[in-house]
This record gives sequence, structure tokens and C-alpha cells, in this order.
Amino acid sequence: MVVSKFMKDKMISFGFSTNNIEIDKPKIDPQFKNFKWDRPIDVLYLGGQKEYKGYKLFLAAKKRMKNIKILGIYNVPFQKMVEIYNKSKVLLVPSLWEEPLGLVSLEAKACGCKVVASNIGGLPETHPDYLFEPGNVTEMIMKINEALKSYN
Repeated sequence: MVVSKFMKDKMISFGFSTNNIEIDKPKIDPQFKNFKWDRPIDVLYLGGQKEYKGYKLFLAAKKRMKNIKILGIYNVPFQKMVEIYNKSKVLLVPSLWEEPLGLVSLEAKACGCKVVASNIGGLPETHPDYLFEPGNVTEMIMKINEALKSYN
């Protein structure tokens, strides 16, 4: 069992038989829903301070987008995630590594966030609203701006 087509293709590239690999995408907890609250946070980042999660890209966006409220949160308890997503307009997922799927993208979308994500690994399978080339800060900021404009 794998969580995405990306992971299935990866397993096949390692020599596993296609007959032995099934895709079982994770189900989103029903708590993750859009409460249509006011959204004071423009951009939310949850990847921690890990470079492979795109931390430096998050910092670059924060530095270059001074008029935007950008919040980075780390180690958030599960029970607070619904509230945080519902207070955010855009979730930024700037991963540099090949995420197997990107559960945060699915959770954030269920709560009404626009998702701006790197076009890498299994992230495109979560149907983000905007994709950008991994590591491309200029394109990422352009996509964040597009997401914010479309939100209003």
C-alpha cells in the first residue's frame, strides 16, 4: 500500500511489481471543515525549520512580502489545526523534497484555504490551487499573490 500515484511509480522504479502495489489515499478527519470564519492570517507555513520542507523559501517570502501577514507555526497539536487552517487564507507548502503526498494540503483545502505548493513528489496529487517550481522564490511569491487575490 502506498499513499499516492507518485509513490506507486517510485516503487515500480525500484523494481516492485505493479500487481503488488495499491494506492490507498489517507482519509481526512471529518473535523477538518470550513467554518467560514474571518481569516486574519494571509499565509500559513507549517513545515518547521527544516530546509527540505522549504523553510528558507518561507523566510524569503516573509522578508519580501512585508505587507502580508505570514505566520510560521511549528509543532501544533492536532486539535488546534482546524482552528489555525480556518483562520488562514493560504497554506504555503514549499517543499524541496519529494513529499509522498502532503496531508496538510488536503486538510487545509477541507478547511477552505487556498494551497500554494511545490510541484514535486505527491503534492500535485493533493490538487493544490497553485503550483510552483521547487526552490523558485519569485514564482512562489507570484502564486501566493494570485492565491490572495482570488481569495477576496
